[in-house]
Amino acid sequence: MRVSEVQHIKDKTGTVYLAGLTVEVVILDIREVYGNLQYLVTPVSGSDSVWVSAARVMIVEGVKK
Repeated sequence: MRVSEVQHIKDKTGTVYLAGLTVEVVILDIREVYGNLQYLVTPVSGSDSVWVSAARVMIVEGVKK
């Protein structure tokens, strides 16, 4: 899947499993690195952001930032 095919996912809410925790996040940006999609995510409650593999993010349907 290419970045242009998933642009509609920007600003959507999802969950990411990190270090034993499930964190609710907002997708800020999308990029492709060596053929792999990555999302720049930030926690709904908290600060900072991190790039994670798109495969690790579960989109929460119907919820938008």
